[in-house]
Order: sequence, then structure tokens, then C-alpha cells
Amino acid sequence: MGFLVQYDAIPDTDVQARLQLFYQWLRNDWRSLFAELRRVRPILRTPAFAVVTRWADVIDLLSRHQTFTVEPYRPKMDPSVGPVMLARDGPEINWHEKSIMRSLLRWDDLPAVRRVAGEATLEGLAEADGTLELVSAVGCRVPLRVVHRYFGFPGPDDVTMLQLVQGHAVGHVSQSHQ
Repeated sequence: MGFLVQYDAIPDTDVQARLQLFYQWLRNDWRSLFAELRRVRPILRTPAFAVVTRWADVIDLLSRHQTFTVEPYRPKMDPSVGPVMLARDGPEINWHEKSIMRSLLRWDDLPAVRRVAGEATLEGLAEADGTLELVSAVGCRVPLRVVHRYFGFPGPDDVTMLQLVQGHAVGHVSQSHQ
């Protein structure tokens, strides 16, 4: 039985059950979930959010900065990491930071960088012991590993490197930098 058959069998009023089913499929069989959604219902409206599954629709949504803004994230992100493009809707800082990134990272090196990011992500997830603090486990670790392995700056250890970059102490990140 597919996801949508199960989902549609749950009454619209049972918000919790619909969300639980979605998250269950997302955790256990996300590939089948998204394949079915792309094929049958490319935009799934849940009681809490919408899921957009087709490339053209995703690109269209991401280009509508006034409608789908990242503005609510700015007050949370700026104090912790400074003004970054992820908390801005298409202004000059995005173009500026992207141009810097493209000048430092060669396109043909992307598969190697993806491997480093994947290994760092798996490392962070493997260290999770029932709970996961995503920023420390993955969000900080991945850029550090790229700096270590791709750019060749291993630094003294992860915690010191994060303190230097961010200008303040951060949560637990593995001390090893391989």
C-alpha cells in the first residue's frame, strides 16, 4: 500500500496522525515517498506544511523571495554566524559570497568535496547517542572537514578552529580532524 492511500484514509481532522505518517515514510522509505508524490501528487499539502517534489516547482518557489522569504531566520542566524547569504533573500551579499565560493572551488572538484561532506555527515550522525544536535554534529563539522581536507588547513583541533572562525565558543564537535 502506497503512502497516499494511507495518508488519504486518515481523516483531515486527525492532524497528528497525518504528520506522523508523513514523517514515518520520510524516515523509512523517503525514495518511494518522493517518487510517488512526484508521480501522483507533486504538491502535498499537509496540515502543517506543503511538500513540493518537482524540480521546476522547487526552482519557481525559490525564486519568489517576497512570498517565500528567509527573513524569519535572520534574527536567529546573524548573532550566531554573522550576516550570511542563507538568511538573505537575493541581495548583493548572495552574489558576492557565491562569487567568492566559485573562485575558490573548482567545478570538477565538487565530487571530491561532496565525498568529504558525506563522510563528515556520517561521522556526525554515527556519534549521535539517541539525540542529535544538528548544527554541531553536521552543520559545523562539514565546513571544517572541507577546510581540513580540500583546502589543506587542518588547524589545531575543531573546537579551536570554530572559536577562531566564529569568535566565540561553540558546542561539542569532535576533536579529531583526521
